[in-house]
Amino acid sequence: MQRAVKIAQIALRGSGVLVLLIGLALWSGRGYSFRQTHMMLGAVVVVSLWTLAGLAAKAAPPARVIMAVLWGFIVLALGMTQTQILPGSAHWVVRVIHLLVGVGAMAQGERLARVILATGGVAPAAPRAPV
Repeated sequence: MQRAVKIAQIALRGSGVLVLLIGLALWSGRGYSFRQTHMMLGAVVVVSLWTLAGLAAKAAPPARVIMAVLWGFIVLALGMTQTQILPGSAHWVVRVIHLLVGVGAMAQGERLARVILATGGVAPAAPRAPV
């Protein structure tokens, strides 16, 4: 399990950094030819997040796992519909939200990986009441 966590974490980090760099190029109006690559790498971020959520199902609180899964759907939905939301001069708001949601996905994945690695993928034992 540790190996799978490390692979998902590396995929999350690598694709996350590339998505950010390409996103900044798109934002500046220079990287339009990399738009499909940006979208594909965004999907890799989401799949990595979902992989870590699945691996963390026993080690992390259920609310954190569910939030990561739902967050992945939000990232995908926002990324795929971003150009249609608030077109015009106010579109920068959507871009900032898209950036924050993407960075949030990366942060959640890192947090899940940290929990899995710290616990060995197993939920910590509940304290027992004295008998």
